[in-house]
Amino acid sequence: MYKKVLAGMLSAAMLFGMAGVGGLGAREVYAQEGNTDPYKIGVFLRFSDEAGTKMQATIDKAFEDINEAGGINGHELKIIEYDTEGDSTKAIDAFNRLISEDEVLLAIGPTTSSCALAVIDMAKDYGISLITPQATNTDITAKYGNEWFFRNSVADIYHSYTLCDYVVNDMKAEKIAIVHETGTLGLGQYENFVERLKSEYDMEPVIEQEWNEGDVDFKTQLLAVKNAEPDVIIFAGHEAELAIAVSQRLDVGISKDVPICGFSSMSSSDYYNVAGDAAVGSVFVTTFSPSDEREDIQKFVEEYKDVVPAMDHNSAQAYDTVQLVADVMDGLEIGNTSDTLEADRTLIRDALAEVKDWKGLTGVTTFGPGGGPEDRDGKTVASVYQLQDDFTWTCLKEAE
Repeated sequence: MYKKVLAGMLSAAMLFGMAGVGGLGAREVYAQEGNTDPYKIGVFLRFSDEAGTKMQATIDKAFEDINEAGGINGHELKIIEYDTEGDSTKAIDAFNRLISEDEVLLAIGPTTSSCALAVIDMAKDYGISLITPQATNTDITAKYGNEWFFRNSVADIYHSYTLCDYVVNDMKAEKIAIVHETGTLGLGQYENFVERLKSEYDMEPVIEQEWNEGDVDFKTQLLAVKNAEPDVIIFAGHEAELAIAVSQRLDVGISKDVPICGFSSMSSSDYYNVAGDAAVGSVFVTTFSPSDEREDIQKFVEEYKDVVPAMDHNSAQAYDTVQLVADVMDGLEIGNTSDTLEADRTLIRDALAEVKDWKGLTGVTTFGPGGGPEDRDGKTVASVYQLQDDFTWTCLKEAE
């Protein structure tokens, strides 16, 4: 149950002792005297695709549940949302509005890596915490990271290393073909995978092929892959193109016995509903499975099944991010006025930087004081799954 007590009765250390539990548990609420205006939180994601629709629905319900239970520190949460449509210019405009016009305390987003790269410097320039539940490009934190940006998804480099290790050590593949998108997502996954393959195993792909986002004909690339006679094919990119490419591999005569592998996009219903039987057997790395028997995961699945019928890592990461933000803000002495906005934003940033071993549905989150990947990539491990003929996925190897 939620209890209301005066703000300041617990120290920051006690706050983070509770925050470390994370997940679906009850959250203490500390009512502040005086100002009871809503806490404003910005959300700017690509809502226009299936993943974004699921994330928006999850985020909306999660915040509604928090408000119904009493809010945070006695304040209702007012969520201000903008759809970036995956466009960097629109992401910049949305973030500007959240910062300057809406005066939010912090922002959740964006989702696509290109949008994250477009706004990450703005978080530092304006002094506002920005936490992404989805963007995975390694360069976001490795090259451009700063103390105001937080990632609560697993970066491509860790996904790629996990997949590469599994393909070489567990699948015993020696001739590896890679087909990837040229955009930020697919290119990053490809580069990280190949770097691991070369540095750790002294191996080179037997063939590399690429496509552009929006392409619908992959037969030329796939025929080249077929002629290379690989042991396994790695696909890297977004769901829509993946579904077509995986289907067309059979059209050009690549045997279904040749394993296909990829990344978390393969756990999306956008992928397997379009590819159908051609997707069965796909091996991929991700952070969440709705068939996981953990009690907190099954509780989430039961409570959100009507909101998000086909769950995947996107929904769970969105949920985790809301819960993490709420736990961090819980108990902080936030002034919540225009005059205290700068100090409030800094207070929240500093509290996020102290998060350690926070357990959510998609793994354990730990941040730190610096702006580099060691302190801003909150999670660094993923599991390996395989898609079954009923479109559920079973775990082949747990995150280590």
